Amino acid sequence: MLTFMTPVEGSAVYVAIEVVHATLNGRQGGFAFFHAGVSERGGQSLTYRVVPDSGSGELLGLSGELTLKIMDKVHHYTLEYTLPSP
Repeated sequence: MLTFMTPVEGSAVYVAIEVVHATLNGRQGGFAFFHAGVSERGGQSLTYRVVPDSGSGELLGLSGELTLKIMDKVHHYTLEYTLPSP
């Protein structure tokens, strides 16, 4: 993970890459996803995406995006994805 903070309060960025081993819809394998967070004077945006062609095992061809919702200070992640037919 890399971060950069500017001299302006509330403005910064981070980028990260993660490797995941998972079972999705009964199919096992791995994939990578990247995320980037930008804070511009306190306004925030966040991107999580599966790295194209990073799927392995039964997750070959996986694509998708992860969304994050914070409710009552608890992080909830949802992966919206597509997989080719087996």
